[in-house]
Amino acid sequence: MENSRPNPSPVTSRLREYRPPIGYDEAVGPDGLLRPGWHPLFEHLDEQGIQRVEALRQQARQLLLENGITYNLFQNETEGARSWDLDLLPLILVEEEWLKLERGLKQRHRVLELLLEDLYGHQGVIRAGVVPGPLIFGASGYLRACHGLPRPKGSPLPWWAADLTRDPSGNFLVIGDHLHSPTGNGYALENRQILFRLLRQPLNENHVRLLLPFFTALRNHLNDASPLPKEDPRTVLLTPGPEDKLYFEHAFLANYLGLTLVQGEDLTVRNGRVHLKTLDGLHPVDVVLRMLQDRLCDPLELDETSFLGVAGLIQAIAGQKVAVLNHPGAAILENPSLLAYYPEICHHFLGEESLLPVLPTWWCGDPDSLAQVLADPEPLLIRAIAQPGQPARTLTPDPNCPVRQALLARPQEFIAQVPVRPSTLPVLTPEGFRPGHLVLRTFSTAGLSDTEVMPGGLARVIFDPGPVNTLNGHADITKDVWVLSPDPVARSNRLPLDRLSEPSFFTGEISSRMAENLFWMGRYAERSENVPRLLRVLLLLPRPEGDEVRETGERAALRVLYRALTTITATEPGFIGEGAEERLLDPEEELLALIRAPERLGSVSSSIQSLILAAHRVRERLSNDTWRVIIQVRGLRQRLAGEKSSADMVGEMERLITTLAALAGLGQENMTRGLGWRFLELGRRLERAIFVVSLLHATLIEALPPEGERLLLEALLNVGDSSITYRRRYRTHMAIKPFLELILLDEANPRGLASQLALIEEHVLALPRHAAMPGHRTATGRIVLEAFNALRLSDPDLLALVGDEGKRSNLIDLLDRLKNLLPLLSVELANAFFQHSSSHALRGVSR
Repeated sequence: MENSRPNPSPVTSRLREYRPPIGYDEAVGPDGLLRPGWHPLFEHLDEQGIQRVEALRQQARQLLLENGITYNLFQNETEGARSWDLDLLPLILVEEEWLKLERGLKQRHRVLELLLEDLYGHQGVIRAGVVPGPLIFGASGYLRACHGLPRPKGSPLPWWAADLTRDPSGNFLVIGDHLHSPTGNGYALENRQILFRLLRQPLNENHVRLLLPFFTALRNHLNDASPLPKEDPRTVLLTPGPEDKLYFEHAFLANYLGLTLVQGEDLTVRNGRVHLKTLDGLHPVDVVLRMLQDRLCDPLELDETSFLGVAGLIQAIAGQKVAVLNHPGAAILENPSLLAYYPEICHHFLGEESLLPVLPTWWCGDPDSLAQVLADPEPLLIRAIAQPGQPARTLTPDPNCPVRQALLARPQEFIAQVPVRPSTLPVLTPEGFRPGHLVLRTFSTAGLSDTEVMPGGLARVIFDPGPVNTLNGHADITKDVWVLSPDPVARSNRLPLDRLSEPSFFTGEISSRMAENLFWMGRYAERSENVPRLLRVLLLLPRPEGDEVRETGERAALRVLYRALTTITATEPGFIGEGAEERLLDPEEELLALIRAPERLGSVSSSIQSLILAAHRVRERLSNDTWRVIIQVRGLRQRLAGEKSSADMVGEMERLITTLAALAGLGQENMTRGLGWRFLELGRRLERAIFVVSLLHATLIEALPPEGERLLLEALLNVGDSSITYRRRYRTHMAIKPFLELILLDEANPRGLASQLALIEEHVLALPRHAAMPGHRTATGRIVLEAFNALRLSDPDLLALVGDEGKRSNLIDLLDRLKNLLPLLSVELANAFFQHSSSHALRGVSR
């Protein structure tokens, strides 16, 4: 293939080898030359050279990984989330072509708005025979409970997405609509932000239009929809939760648009209004931007089996106390059967011809259409309406064809479509340019007076769509979409501060579910760090000696430390119980299992996995830097699964400890001192306090010979990262009394118990409570006060005293008391703040 450049550089030399299949190619015309708009990009790549371009491609993948861009968190329990993939080459559309497409998209958006209002209102399209009644009333997407609901102010469809492809002539065709939760615009924005970092020069020089106006318009349209006139309506984004494959986008959009991310359990309906359950009570909500399927929104009216929705939501809509967007019932417009009637629908509502053609479609429930489909000599593709993601099947003239038999038995369940080969475009790979098939997802938002189409969208590329043209499956890779403008455009990634200049209603307020997840994120982060600290010490200590050697003090200390590991991690039998002696003689296998066995609760791998899941549940609360550390922790967990010796694991433990210390530091330095930060810190401090108490209880209640006690205390100081402080302060041999003063009683030691209790007390006293109730008289406050007083009143001389039975009875009494009080504090915090009831915060803290 010839290229338009007379002396091609290595990059465009590879393009000469590009061989797109027969059909329309986005980058290369039938004459073998680059299409308009593509030359400047390839000139820039030529200047960079192949090695630099390959480095940029790898950098894009690394940025996606660091930003945690995923679309299926729970696809693989070992690998975690499946990463998003982005090609360095964008899809390029020139201004003239885009303006034509934009007009068609705006027209279609308006038609769908009118159709939605009509189907849940007068139903004029059915009365006029434009759309068959059985197509609507027999479809699962039609919600009778939503008929007659008042429409929100502005538009009932403030946002909409359409999937497009091209026919061999290069004309765009609509192949599907997305309305109940139009996904992909967050990913499109993230793709653009990454390419802006890597290809800033060609982006600027080509005057690529910004995506920002679309998101500005969407935010304003959400404000317009509020049933009550407010400058800054209370708006939340309703997500199914972290288990949803698109949860990353939900969290990303909530952050970018300044919305509060909620799940159904965070909301409740009281007196006909939707309220958010926060730590200091209920707060009314004006607008709900839903990412939830229609039928799951309200278990009272729509689907009684749904645990994701809000009971009474339809009632609140009917009372015009809340706007839910897109309007419930919008999923009926996703029915692909409507593609068959779209030209008539457009003419019915607007009196205009459709500007944007659709994929030729027939609904087989119509007898005339079925007869035409069965008589057509050309093979058609048959799709099940209720299973849009399933591959289409080919209808053949053979009377025994299973597809033909299914059509005759249940025609209303199928549509027929003309096969179309999607257009192709080059994808950059290490081996060169590979052709991929394009599906373009476009986005549009409508409000009181205007409709804004995202200039571009999300390009999904499928390398092998198959002979039956499966367009609805997962994309192999995505691309940014560049719409070229003839004029320069101002560069900005921030929403304007006009209507959003005042502080958000939810500033400083978090739901009870969010507080709980932050609390457990703190606990799991600390647990993931504490056990590796103990394991690192054990991996570096000499192994216990064989039975033929006398029981020395050092050997006794080693036994105590190994048994403490089993006690703290609760992974019995471990080094306790049957077979413990054999494992003590050769502990490596058990130690490695405690590190990398994900199925063993209490293992390092299990704790890290719990940390990662908790972090995903609070994704919108974490900064990009914090999230990058979480991604690093996930990578370290994957490294632990490899075959490594105990010596190798020492390095892995040190890397893990350092990374988790960075996570803790980011929480201290980068997180706003609100209630979310306090619950994160409460979880971390409580877990560290429990660890210190459990470790000392498992190691110090019985006295050892002097040489064993010395080894034991040195090991415990190393676990608590306090060895340097001890030697600098006491300048003496190891002794139990100064050890207890430093680890138990010194409030200035950040890894000591007293420091944890002081911080816990500070955070507990700052939690919401009745104004007339002193903090120390709340249920949580009393527990902290009792624990802290017990510690402060302790005498280190008495704690270190060894009784007649060789045990430190005073130390035992103190640690036993703390072992009971600290877990009880966690229970009381849950009762007071994590029960998700309508008034749990006030009821719990006043008990």
